[in-house]
Amino acid sequence: MSAPAQVSLADTLVEIPWIISGAFAYPYAIREVSLFAGQWYQFPITHPLLIGLAFVGPALLLSHSLRFTGRNPLFAGSEGLRGPAQHISRLLAGVGFVSVMMLIFAIATAALSLAGGPPPDLPAFLRVQ
Repeated sequence: MSAPAQVSLADTLVEIPWIISGAFAYPYAIREVSLFAGQWYQFPITHPLLIGLAFVGPALLLSHSLRFTGRNPLFAGSEGLRGPAQHISRLLAGVGFVSVMMLIFAIATAALSLAGGPPPDLPAFLRVQ
């Protein structure tokens, strides 16, 4: 099983009990691609797929390029620096990379939620008033 598939499966196994407990909900999930569609505890299949693709996929591409080219494109340009400056620039490059991936994930999740509608039986404690 590939790494994105493993992360997607782990996310599903962690989130479904959390949603069923009432601690969280996806009220605007697209019903056609959701488990338990139309219920307040519906779970969009797109969410774990996005997590696997947005977070694990780019990390695997970076690892692949490092393995086969010997260079990591994320750290390009830091070879000319020495000492703490090199470490700090690489740390900031990594933090920036993760921030961009989180932004892409948030935008994709928000865009997908625009296509869905709230389920008919949303409990009062999950409604925005």
